[in-house]
Amino acid sequence: MVERVKTGIHGLDELIQGGLPETSVTLVSGGPGTGKTLFCSQFLWTGLMNGENCLFITMEEEVEDIIDDAAEFGWDFRKYIDEGRFKIDYMNPFRVDTGFEDRIRNKIEDVNADRIVIDSTSVMGMYADSKGKVRRQLYDLIKMVKKHSVTCIMTAEIPKGNDMGMSRYGVEEFVSDGVIMLKGLGIGGEMGRKLIIQKMRKTKFEGDIYPLTFKEDGLHVEEADTGIDI
Repeated sequence: MVERVKTGIHGLDELIQGGLPETSVTLVSGGPGTGKTLFCSQFLWTGLMNGENCLFITMEEEVEDIIDDAAEFGWDFRKYIDEGRFKIDYMNPFRVDTGFEDRIRNKIEDVNADRIVIDSTSVMGMYADSKGKVRRQLYDLIKMVKKHSVTCIMTAEIPKGNDMGMSRYGVEEFVSDGVIMLKGLGIGGEMGRKLIIQKMRKTKFEGDIYPLTFKEDGLHVEEADTGIDI
């Protein structure tokens, strides 16, 4: 029986047999403003509420911005940082070198993490001259994460205009256990955010398109849309 880790995203866990497979690595990909960082914060907050230790590696936003944004939804990250159960570590993407993997390993061990978020994998390609090297770096990183028996979410940005891709480099989705895509679509003249479960190992799921809404308690996945083409 596959043990499950609840994401805490309202309406999502019911679609993936109760949650993400324990110790899996899931890629959450999407363009700017689609809710990737909020998704990650909600996932980690759920872990904290479950008594777990959590780690947020950020290369996109400053630590204080993440704390402040989470507070808008009633999530007091600072309390758990002070208790030593939560760590947010900012890595400057222009200063990350070959010690990237070792630094993440040390942070996992420092907080004895059960859940980890890496936001985002875009930094991996800044120091590699081929997709093959990016894939190898990601493979080594995922192998290390799995060795520590943590459940991990990584994010990847889909560049504007790349409607067919799942990630920036086109390799992240192949080394991850699962892929959840967040999209912004113009429907009826209004912007609507959508969620698609593209891949999830050890899990039965439907490949439908689900409306994704922002509410006062976080992200909500609504009933599937029909007749919409991505």
